[in-house]
Amino acid sequence: MAIYQFYLATIPRKGIISYYGKIPNKLEVDFRKRTENLLNQEDEFDYFEFIQHKCWAIAKVDSKQIINQIDQTLDRANRGNDRESNNWKTETTEVDNDAWILTNPEQTQIKEFTFQADLREVKLKFLMQMIELSKEKELLLIDRKGNLIEPIIEKVFELIQQSNAIKFIKNPNEFLTDLEQGENEVE
Repeated sequence: MAIYQFYLATIPRKGIISYYGKIPNKLEVDFRKRTENLLNQEDEFDYFEFIQHKCWAIAKVDSKQIINQIDQTLDRANRGNDRESNNWKTETTEVDNDAWILTNPEQTQIKEFTFQADLREVKLKFLMQMIELSKEKELLLIDRKGNLIEPIIEKVFELIQQSNAIKFIKNPNEFLTDLEQGENEVE
């Protein structure tokens, strides 16, 4: 993931409400630990992954419809496209957007669905498409800090304003200096 990309995971509203009885403001997510476990190939219990898989299983969202919609938006990436892992990427000198969906082997149920939107993109076309897709499919959005929000552009922009991606885009030198001095948290 590039520093100028804004990460969001999706999770079905129906699954969250069924699991929690309400929509919490925040979910417990330790993305740093998740990344370390992945890099070290450790198979350690991951609460956030468990919640994602559980909520997607409860909601029973048709994965083929979502996969087809993303196929219309982004090109397939040359990595990990198998029976369970679906990857998309558009990367040019102007824009770098990604999406990833993990399904069951039959591709009938989603287990995880994430995307990274390039905040440098003119009119944030991809981000807007993903917000609309999330509205249409009744998905909630989760940032790297675990903030859980409705797919409403104003709420997404609030999260963007707090993100490292926008801090980097606004002033790369200041961001890197603050990061070195421990004033910016690694996301």
